[in-house]
Amino acid sequence: MFGAGLDTFPWRQPDFAKHMQIFFAADHPASLIKTNRRFRERQFARPPNLIRVPLDVEQRGIDACDFDPDKASFCSALGLIFYLEDEIVDDILRFVASLPPPSEIVFSFRPTDADLGGLDLEFARWLAAKVGSIGEPWKIRVRPQDMVKRLQGLGFREVFYLSPELIQARYLSGRFDKLTAPHFEQMICIS
Repeated sequence: MFGAGLDTFPWRQPDFAKHMQIFFAADHPASLIKTNRRFRERQFARPPNLIRVPLDVEQRGIDACDFDPDKASFCSALGLIFYLEDEIVDDILRFVASLPPPSEIVFSFRPTDADLGGLDLEFARWLAAKVGSIGEPWKIRVRPQDMVKRLQGLGFREVFYLSPELIQARYLSGRFDKLTAPHFEQMICIS
């Protein structure tokens, strides 16, 4: 999990994942310390298959995570890549592409303002200003079709763009609370 922050997956993991190693919080070391403190305060015991990785992906190569690159892996980079420079994102993606099949990564990205409208556009502009004001500006915003082309250019065999419309149809249709899929952050799964 790249840039895992406060992700709780290791504590919610399904039974099938308990035999897997989970490399967690390849993030800024200071963020990992804060995350560890929060989980201890809430008395979350560390799962035995969790390996915490204090890694700043902007300063050191992701290959420093010290896991077996000859084993198939599932990688997650939700809420991360838009904070990184283009070349760092490409390094992460090339690293995942170098892993043996059926390795894959799921990540989220921020589309450009031109791809948004209404409340999604308002929220994206507000959030960009907010995170920028605390020193965490978004560095990459990309049109969905351009992201798909970029990934194909990096050699990924399968690129699955989970569009907001597809999320709505698959996971949110018929909800009583009328929850809708956001457009300001979108997802792709690649292998």
